[in-house]
Amino acid sequence: MLRIINTVFVMTGYECNLSCKYCMQSDVRNSKPLKMSNIPLVADYLEAIAARQEESFNVHFYGGEPLLYLDEIKQLVERLKRVSNINFSMVSNGTLITDEVLRYLNENDFGVCVSWDGRNVLETRGVDVLKENPNILKLDLLQISAVLSSKAYFSDILQELTKYQAQYKQAHDRYINFNIDLIQQHGSMDESLLDLDLARIDREMKYMIQEYDKSMKGQEHEIFAARLIGMWISTAQHSVWRMFRNTEYSRSMVRCHNGYTTLNMDLSGRLYQCHNDEDSFVGTVEDSYDYILENVMSQDNTKENCKVCKNCPAVYICNCGCIKIDQDARASGYCDLRKAVYAPILDYMLSLGDDALTVKTDHPEMAKSFMDDNYVSAKAAALSSNAVSAD
Repeated sequence: MLRIINTVFVMTGYECNLSCKYCMQSDVRNSKPLKMSNIPLVADYLEAIAARQEESFNVHFYGGEPLLYLDEIKQLVERLKRVSNINFSMVSNGTLITDEVLRYLNENDFGVCVSWDGRNVLETRGVDVLKENPNILKLDLLQISAVLSSKAYFSDILQELTKYQAQYKQAHDRYINFNIDLIQQHGSMDESLLDLDLARIDREMKYMIQEYDKSMKGQEHEIFAARLIGMWISTAQHSVWRMFRNTEYSRSMVRCHNGYTTLNMDLSGRLYQCHNDEDSFVGTVEDSYDYILENVMSQDNTKENCKVCKNCPAVYICNCGCIKIDQDARASGYCDLRKAVYAPILDYMLSLGDDALTVKTDHPEMAKSFMDDNYVSAKAAALSSNAVSAD
């Protein structure tokens, strides 16, 4: 294993008990047969990764709805829970977290990322799990993942989430960690969700940047707005120095790290470039890493996209965008949304000059609330003082 692995997405299956309007798997849910699982093979592979590196990595269960596959998850966790450098997490719609499931997740230090879109969540997901399932706020390691769309702007998400933050902090001595992903077009999704008011996004971004700037100056501020901007600034710091030095943009890895330091594997031991695309098959756990990496790189179209993207300022945060979005799709609104979100951040960083390269994004009120965009170790999330997450 030549690279340090940060996350392994374990693709449990496409079955789900909800039909969210922006689901990236809606087109394949009924067309893909369930494969036979091979828990011993998968466990052996994950143990081999753990043995090759000292660094901890996250085994992240991903659906569909992974709690529909709880028996398989329990079998795998039982074999791996004594491996010191493996942590467990999942992304879930939260509807199936019963009292019994809650106990299991907390006893095994599971980080649980619950999908929830704020004030208008009924319009995007059909259920408001934070209102309907009190067990969500009893999770020891909770993260909220929202999707920005025409039904869920930043203010819709943050203002509604703030109602739960004090309650959660009182019970768990930390705030709910969160990330906001930017919607992208795919398949047969509800395209009305793409009808975004970019002027509103620009206004909300500038407000949040103002709150972030206040936080840097030690002034009273809206902490969760500031925290979101701090996440993106931390992400941008790794590459924005090129802007200051007029150096041409270049990148060595896709932004999501899928196929490189993030691996995607189903319960039969098949590996994929992307956990949202079962057609992106790159090999099996019995193949060599070099063979898998060669297949990953052959499917990576972002280097071609970067020939166009390198002249866009937003590239310093979006890093040439999603590996599954080609230039035609980018021209239909994908890039306009990302420019509206990222350009104000980069303008602010440029206004700071070289100070932007050393600014700290860890605030006292954010302590013990770190998780990166690959959901790296929610156990570490509860212990770290940094905040880094972005789409």
